Amino acid sequence: MMCPELVTLTKILKCSVEAALCKPLLSSLPPEAKPLADDKMHITLVHQMFTNGISQNLGFPQPPPIMLGTKIHKISRDKRTSWIVLLSNQGEWRRYVNTVCYIHGLPPGPEPYRVYHVSIANLTGSPYDSVGDVDVSDLA
Repeated sequence: MMCPELVTLTKILKCSVEAALCKPLLSSLPPEAKPLADDKMHITLVHQMFTNGISQNLGFPQPPPIMLGTKIHKISRDKRTSWIVLLSNQGEWRRYVNTVCYIHGLPPGPEPYRVYHVSIANLTGSPYDSVGDVDVSDLA
């Protein structure tokens, strides 16, 4: 089953997230955290530096369920700070990305250390100001 309405290729390959899933977590953000707009909540599946060869025309299979953790993590790198929620089903998302890569004729796992997450806030509220390439070392 193809799923063009959820998974899209812009500069990144991303999966849209219904903001209602994240709303309960927003009340625990600190005052400096500016929530992302409802229509900007997403999971980055593949960073733009690895999307060459992925085509919207080939479509994307139905993604796994979005299962959010309950803990908010603050990630800071360079001049960016984000508040993120990890997906509790990391393995399913990693397999999904590998499947998408296979369908598009690419090697699996272009980002083996990527942590699949939803950025719910940052310092400006703009999705372009989030720390986007979160990996396991950011959570140590």
